Amino acid sequence: MEMRPTLDTLFAAVNKEPEPDWVEVNDLIGQVALDPAALEWALTQGFIDPSDDNRDLAASLFEASTADLKPGEVEGLQAMLSDPHPFARFRAAFALRVHGDTSPEVLVVLEQAAVHEDEEASTRAKELLR
Repeated sequence: MEMRPTLDTLFAAVNKEPEPDWVEVNDLIGQVALDPAALEWALTQGFIDPSDDNRDLAASLFEASTADLKPGEVEGLQAMLSDPHPFARFRAAFALRVHGDTSPEVLVVLEQAAVHEDEEASTRAKELLR
């Protein structure tokens, strides 16, 4: 039986020197998001981590998760819609939209992401705005 990657595997990929392989990181996010312990980390530590990348990663786990969002998770993601780091904001909006949220707060952040210079963020936002 093949072992599913862990949150530690994901952290190692994100922190790979000299630069992460973002294709690998995105693949790992989808796999790690199946682990309830990873979602618990995202909720209890990731959303409030001082690292911009870790807050982005925490929201990305919920974007990739197929589990229904619990109230505390929704609240955490909603709070991240005003995060100072644009990619943490964008990922929070992506996660909320994937899980059915069409509130004006989410749509405003998606519209910001849609015109951002980062092609991946812009493309994803445009997909979610359709």
